[in-house]
Order: sequence, then structure tokens, then C-alpha cells
Amino acid sequence: MLSFRSPTDARARIPSHASNSSTFRPHPFVAPWRSLPLSVAKGRSVARRFRLSALLLAAWMTLIPSVGLAQDCLQWADRTPLGTTGPSPRYAHAMAYDSARGVTVLFGGVAGPPSYKGDTWEWDGTMWTLRSTTGPSGRYGHVMVYDSARGVTVLFGGNDGSYKGDTWEWDGTIWSVRSTTGPSPRLGHAMAYDSARGVSVLFGGWALSTGWKGDTWEWNGTTWTLRSLTGPSPRRWHAMAYDGGRGVTVMFGGEDGYTKGDTWEWD
Repeated sequence: MLSFRSPTDARARIPSHASNSSTFRPHPFVAPWRSLPLSVAKGRSVARRFRLSALLLAAWMTLIPSVGLAQDCLQWADRTPLGTTGPSPRYAHAMAYDSARGVTVLFGGVAGPPSYKGDTWEWDGTMWTLRSTTGPSGRYGHVMVYDSARGVTVLFGGNDGSYKGDTWEWDGTIWSVRSTTGPSPRLGHAMAYDSARGVSVLFGGWALSTGWKGDTWEWNGTTWTLRSLTGPSPRRWHAMAYDGGRGVTVMFGGEDGYTKGDTWEWD
């Protein structure tokens, strides 16, 4: 059974109104660490407290080299190629990693004054290569994920001056439009690829006519299926990623008139 889980209430179950009986379930909190009040230590010897403090200090000192090593190893590196071309400056574009071909695929975006981008680039870890200037219309606010089962990058929605509801796939050579039905036209939505079930999960977004979206859809490579109308509040500009170790899609944040800080899971 498929569901979203929220950290709001660990016991409540929210009934589903979707035709396939999908439900949203809250995600439990983990009990936080608590500090020990001094009053609890009443009756304990001063010597015992001193020995405990010394042990803690010694343990912390042993961690310092490891912390320093982690700080040295984990850092951002500017990989912008020198003397070569790449994507022009832009924002609200989308990227997905093609694990079969070992490249990161970039499409679209916008630069001001409004100039919608319709170019497709690939990054191989060393250089950018312009792969196509045809396919989807130039747009921003769309989403892309890589479907590893079928070896294609899936793109949905966005805005090219009007809201888009089309589905495209990139096979490394050409873009193909796969559907013009399914989720209504929108931007600011999020999508993640569920590799265990072989579907791309889409939630939320924004459309001029209806505002914030709160519907959950899945794309199996052929058709879109509406899976749920309940769960997180309708919103836009949230983020989603698939947790392969636990088999859930994780969603965080967004905006529904207020900036959101909640975490949900769809199983």
C-alpha cells in the first residue's frame, strides 16, 4: 500500500480518497537527546563526576583528528572548464544523472530579461557537451528524473510563457514527446524515480488557474496514473528524492502561502 508519512503526528492515519486506496501516514519522531540536570546527580560523589568529565574530554580529543580529516576531504570544487564552452548562465533549469552513460543531463532554464532556454547539455565530469537544441520548448520550472529501468531521462511540465503539461524523454540522442495527458500543466512541482517499482513519482506544483497543487501522480513509461489527492498540503518549490535503502520517496519543504519545513515519505 502506497502512502506519504509526515512527522506531524506519529499515531494518526489520514484516510485516502484516491481510487487505489493509497494512504498518507505520519512519520514518527526519534526521541531527542536530553541533558542530565544537576539535581539528578545529587548524592553522587564529586570524584565520580570528575572521572566522567575526564572520560568525556578524552573521548572528544580523540575525535578532533577525524573531524579535521572529514573537513579536508568533503568540500566543493569549482569544475567550470577553462577555455571551453558550456551552458550559458541561467536558473530554474533541471538536471538528472544518466547512470548508464555516466553523464549529467541538463535542459532548459531562464535568464533575464525573460529568455527561455531549450538547449540540452551533458557533463561527463570534465567538460560540457551541447547535445541538442531541439525537443521540448524552451522553458523553466520543469522537473527531470532518470528512469534507470528504461535508460531514459524523463521531463515533465514547466513554463515557456504558458504552463506546460507535456511529458518528454531523452535517450541520449533525441527527445521524444511521450504524453500530453496526465497531470495538469504546472511549474514548481517535484519528481523522483522509484527504482524498486519502476515509476517516476510527481507531487504538487503551481498553475495559474488553480494555484497550488496537492496531487500525486506516477509515470510508468507509458501512462500517468493519479495515485492520491491527500497527504502534504498543496504546495510548490518543494524537493523530492528516492531513498533506495528504505524504498520510500522523501519530500521536504516548499511553499503553500507559507514557507514549509515538514518532511513526508511516500511508500
